[in-house]
Amino acid sequence: MFKLLELGGRYDVQPAAFWRMTPREFWAYIAGRRTAERFRAKLELRAMWLNAAWQRAEKLPSLKAALERQLGPEPDAPKGRRRMTPAESRQRMRRAHAAWGFETKGEA
Repeated sequence: MFKLLELGGRYDVQPAAFWRMTPREFWAYIAGRRTAERFRAKLELRAMWLNAAWQRAEKLPSLKAALERQLGPEPDAPKGRRRMTPAESRQRMRRAHAAWGFETKGEA
């Protein structure tokens, strides 16, 4: 049991939190932390590789092109949709409250 507590200490699990966790919660937390560490290590490795590659490059690519190549294109907003104005949002909530049988203040 103390080996698990030691493992939890490596991943910043406080002893009080460790003793409140079920074994399943503990292992899920550890798996999540390990995944996060691997992801962070891959990011650092990619940054080091790009840094070295760009130091050797005679002409740097544009920042937008480099980001799109690394992260993919920026997602577009859904087609045909727009954000509601605050007045439209209030009106829609008042209608929903009236349909659910709640009292509403102001105009419906």
